[in-house]
Parts: sequence; structure tokens; C-alpha cells
Amino acid sequence: MKREKQTTSLNKLIIKVKEGERIQKNIGRIFRKYNIIEYKEPGETLTINDFYKGYGDGCFYLSNIDLESDIQPKELTITFISNSYPDKMIRHLKNFRKLEVELMEPGIYYVTGDVIIFQIIVINELDSQENKALYTYGEY
Repeated sequence: MKREKQTTSLNKLIIKVKEGERIQKNIGRIFRKYNIIEYKEPGETLTINDFYKGYGDGCFYLSNIDLESDIQPKELTITFISNSYPDKMIRHLKNFRKLEVELMEPGIYYVTGDVIIFQIIVINELDSQENKALYTYGEY
């Protein structure tokens, strides 16, 4: 029996923050100069494969420039957004990748211990008043 490969569907947005500016909004405080946001459709959960796809996208973004080392890994963040808590993915990050996952505030988890900084946003855990746009996204 041949097992078919499941496709990993992530939507992507890239945000560049101007030199010297800082994002004050809770979901953007982690942002550096270059920020990749990968988000799942409502009803889908982030998987381990989604992490590696997003990580690969980040590495590709770092390498897809004119001059070598034009963008430093410390200038890049990757944000994963999902409606529900990605239990398997977070266990993998902690146990296999040996990364630290810290709850910063309800629905916002920082992942550290890699050269690239990550955050995981769980829409269903966010304060619905402070994050109306994301909360609305998760309901359609």
C-alpha cells in the first residue's frame, strides 16, 4: 500500500519593519526587520511539517538575496498562527529540537534557542478585544 503525501497548506505574509521602528501591538513585539507570518486556515492545526516548511521558507528568504549575509538570521522572525494549540508541534520543538517555548501572554508563545526567532499565536487563546482582527479571522 502506497501512502500518499499530505499537502501542507500555509498562507504566508512577509512584513518588513523600517529601521529604528518597533511594533507595539502584542502580536508584533517580537518582530525584527524581516518577519514571515505563516498561518493556517480556520479549522486546520499546525503540524510538525508546517514548522519545517516555515523554517525552510525563512532559510530560503535569508538566502534569496544579492549579497551573501545581506540579511542576518537575528533580523528575521517567523510567526505561526493557528486557531488551536499545536500540541504535537510544540512537543517536537521542546523534545526533539530542544527549543524553549514560553507563554508570553494568553495565545502568544515565544520559541527560542535557534538562530531564528519564532512565535506561535493561538487565536482561540488570545484576548478577543485586544486582537479583534485575528479573532475575527479565526471565526469565519
